[in-house]
Amino acid sequence: METLNYVASNTEYMANIIPTSSREELAMYYYQTLYSPPKSTLLKANKNQQLRSFPGLTYKLIVKYLPPSTATDKGYMVQTRQGVRSTKSN
Repeated sequence: METLNYVASNTEYMANIIPTSSREELAMYYYQTLYSPPKSTLLKANKNQQLRSFPGLTYKLIVKYLPPSTATDKGYMVQTRQGVRSTKSN
């Protein structure tokens, strides 16, 4: 029986190339590809370098071109928890 040896190469290739005519189109394409997360989530992920596989998606591009986040059903999760501080004076 013959064994196949695969050698990893350092070359990169694009499996899917989407032509865009502007930086705004590129930002919106990535935004929709990621299922339209809140802007704050994208900024946090970019800051933590979790979006390195998205060429051209920079912090400035997200801030400039993506629409502000809209209210969602889970918007209440951003609020401060109740009962964290006491109201009684010592």
